[in-house]
Amino acid sequence: MKLPEYVSEPPPVPKEVLLPLKTIQAMLDKGSSTVFAKILELLVVVKPPSPWSYPGGLWLLLLISLMCASGSAIILQYALYYWVGARQLKKMDSFSLTRFPHVSVLVPVRREPIEVVDRLLKSIASQSYPLERIEVVVVSDDDPQRFEELRRLCSSHRSKGLDVLAIRRGSLKGYKAGALNYGLKLCSGEYVAVFDADSVLERGFLEKAIGYLEHNEWCEAVASRWVPLNQQESPVAEAQGFSMSFMTRVFFDVRSRLGFPTILLGSGTVYKKSFLEGVGGWSEDVLAEDIDLTLKAMLSGRRTAFLSDLEVAVEVPPTYLAFRQQQSRWIYGLAQLLRKYIVKVLRSRCPLSWKVDMLLYISQEALLTANALLVVVSLASLFLGIDLMVATAYPAPLFFAAAAAYVAAYLHYARSAGWGLRRGVVNLGRTTALVVSLLPTAVVQMAKGLLGIPHHWSVTPKGARARESGGWALGETLVGVVGMSLGILALELSLVSSAAFMMALSLAFIYVGTRTFEKKW
Repeated sequence: MKLPEYVSEPPPVPKEVLLPLKTIQAMLDKGSSTVFAKILELLVVVKPPSPWSYPGGLWLLLLISLMCASGSAIILQYALYYWVGARQLKKMDSFSLTRFPHVSVLVPVRREPIEVVDRLLKSIASQSYPLERIEVVVVSDDDPQRFEELRRLCSSHRSKGLDVLAIRRGSLKGYKAGALNYGLKLCSGEYVAVFDADSVLERGFLEKAIGYLEHNEWCEAVASRWVPLNQQESPVAEAQGFSMSFMTRVFFDVRSRLGFPTILLGSGTVYKKSFLEGVGGWSEDVLAEDIDLTLKAMLSGRRTAFLSDLEVAVEVPPTYLAFRQQQSRWIYGLAQLLRKYIVKVLRSRCPLSWKVDMLLYISQEALLTANALLVVVSLASLFLGIDLMVATAYPAPLFFAAAAAYVAAYLHYARSAGWGLRRGVVNLGRTTALVVSLLPTAVVQMAKGLLGIPHHWSVTPKGARARESGGWALGETLVGVVGMSLGILALELSLVSSAAFMMALSLAFIYVGTRTFEKKW
């Protein structure tokens, strides 16, 4: 078995393992698989070559170090936030209302199943808040036929005592943000609550939210805790549902404890109407209008809050293709915000910690993009016949340390949620596969968002439509097969580091492709 030139002299072999090693060597001498032989090379202690051992090596090392550092910073942010807030937050104070201000509920709708909208309206009608103090404005971007079904549904609820109005816009200008701004002009309430069609409110939602805002005049908006509505529907839904709960702890509970600005998500947030009018409503030039509103609030010095006991249930995509469709829009939206706000945030008078926190949040897809650049480096290794990926040995300890902290946090949370170790590991693996398989989508959408290339708004399927949105992820399957083949080729050429990276990455694509082909995802 020929060792690479940069492999140092192996340490003395203990006698107790010498016999097994001789047995393996005998197998190799008899013509065992070359691939198996190359895999054994991974067990050899490899001394990384100097970055100057190949042309442009120093610049390559700096590039790889920068990519690893960006990914490590985001992963470490997740882990540190979790461990800082590992203890449960104190229960929020309950406030008794001496008056019940008029509340407007905005619901933007486009191609939503009627039964999904009906479920939301029922949860609004069952609120403990006085029904006569609630008005609902449903803004539809549907075709006339579908809008007529929606209008009949709203008429049915209005006959039962819910003040609900269904209106149809004449254009799709601004997509969801445009619909919200259109509906805001018709809202007469002192407070405005926004919900997506797939939301389901707990019975005391409005009473809790309005009670907090009434007794804390400094606060102009409150965000609620998202909980998965359909976590048991499929393995994809279970993985996303648990990750949603984990990331809520990371980005809401802990950020609230540390005093960072609240992320005002697009469903389940209640605003003072004066706040929305003061910031000019929702921006129609971006797809992530909720995070855009968060940034506008932060830069203008407006104060908001996250209420850990205020819950709204939302659907998570039950299939991989629906998940990819949702994430495609979100990634593009974050890239738009990075392009729009990076200079504004850096030049703002906000605390440095706020700037770092928010820029890391809106650039979180940099981790996937970094992996794409490492793929390019691995492919270059094949063409040049030089294992350029060996340079990752220098920054790798930082990345693996951050990843270990994240895994420990995830499994700790799984245990606190009553999950066993096995279930936690399985769902962590599923989540990792889902995220890695978004690599091609992330690269395209990040590039489009940063370059200002338009992206068509697509609504994530919900209800019965979501369950019918499954199918074979053929593209991911092909990427996985090609990647694994190239990884084996790199192994044959003794490009061990490049081979290990390509094969590990390809496993996620193959796994997703297999599960979708079997119609389990």
